[in-house]
Amino acid sequence: MRIISFSIFVFLILVMPAFVYAQLEWDLNIDSGYLLLNNNETSYGAGIDGDVKYKIKSDNRLAVFNVRAKPEIYDIDEKLLSLKFKASADYYQYNNNLSWAVKVDYSKFSYNLKGNDHYNSSVFLLGEINSDMLLGIESFVRAGYSSRSVESGFDLTMDLVFTDLMFFHRINSDLKLGYGFYLEKFIANNEFTYNYQPGISSKGLRYGPQVSFQMNSEYILRGNYNFLIHDSEETTTFSFEQQMNLVFGKNIFENTFLMLYLTYYDANLKYDAVASSLYFQSNYENTVYLKLSYDLSDITEIYLKPGYRRIKLTQLSDSFSEWHFLVGVGITK
Repeated sequence: MRIISFSIFVFLILVMPAFVYAQLEWDLNIDSGYLLLNNNETSYGAGIDGDVKYKIKSDNRLAVFNVRAKPEIYDIDEKLLSLKFKASADYYQYNNNLSWAVKVDYSKFSYNLKGNDHYNSSVFLLGEINSDMLLGIESFVRAGYSSRSVESGFDLTMDLVFTDLMFFHRINSDLKLGYGFYLEKFIANNEFTYNYQPGISSKGLRYGPQVSFQMNSEYILRGNYNFLIHDSEETTTFSFEQQMNLVFGKNIFENTFLMLYLTYYDANLKYDAVASSLYFQSNYENTVYLKLSYDLSDITEIYLKPGYRRIKLTQLSDSFSEWHFLVGVGITK
């Protein structure tokens, strides 16, 4: 958290004098409804998602400070709940053929599932350059560092550095395709003991292709897919991970919108039993849901949100899943 505070201070000192316009934005979503848990029991759940952004910008520069908090209750009787907190500071510099950005992110997720407390925190630093000059096509290159930790009856820590390169081709005025490559080097440490053996650590690489697409016409369709080979000191055979995100949106009637969200992560990691929890992903939740919303005014909407969610915190932990049907209200200003 001190890194975030220091970064915000540096941004304010160095770039504030050059900016000419500031804007505060916020949105709040409150929903509740019925859940069908993975033990086939029904429950009542509720959640609040609050997001505040402060933007400072001029013609070619933008700084964004963002704080978001999201408490959720999955089962009141069993006290299944989570609290997600995230704070970030981003700075963007725009030019004709070249733009760049620096981003700092801190997050802390707390879960209480089946009587077990689980805490995850991470610090994320990223530098990004976007250009039309590399090979004459739109592209970006990113490089960054992340530090993660998990407390869940045992302590896991991981440090990683990464870089990725993407190229984009505009097929027509509505469709843009992207392709590239991702490379990551990580060091993972596990402080707990297994069968009376001391804690262990491992170094490894994650690398592989990534593709994306964006379509904007009468509807919005955006997605990306990563296939990452996972190679470390502790993997016994070929291991890999898959990540996919998809968003679809369409205005179906006046003031009525239909959205589909999908987030998918799957790991096929061949560790031996001692090292099976060494690597832990940043995305714990596989989700898919529809959101049917109706605008009551320029700033207020009501919505229905049926969907499915599966949470798996580490390779060793049990998974938690639920189907839900939620009713909510959103306010944006």
